[in-house]
Amino acid sequence: MFIEIISLSENFGLVQVCQVTMPVLTLGRYILEMALMEYRLNVEVSESLLAASALLLTFRLKDIEGWERTLEFYSGYSVEECRPTAKKLHKMLLRPRHEMRKTIRIKYEHQ
Repeated sequence: MFIEIISLSENFGLVQVCQVTMPVLTLGRYILEMALMEYRLNVEVSESLLAASALLLTFRLKDIEGWERTLEFYSGYSVEECRPTAKKLHKMLLRPRHEMRKTIRIKYEHQ
């Protein structure tokens, strides 16, 4: 998965540099897995941009600072390039719960 590549590349990636905890990374994975249910996100957006945008949204939701240049370095995308997709992901999370997504929510509930 691209989120793993971006966050763990070269054994000193985004996770170590930004001191991101496993629950924060898990939130990013959750957002990506929810995005699998969104046809437009999977057809119109590259996997790498989707992963970078999910990390951008995760860091913003968790008020983590100092990650912008590191995300750009490891993902190859600027914050500005990720912002529109991150907004779409955020809107996705705010929508009412759907029965098809129940399995995904249950999977991540305990984390």
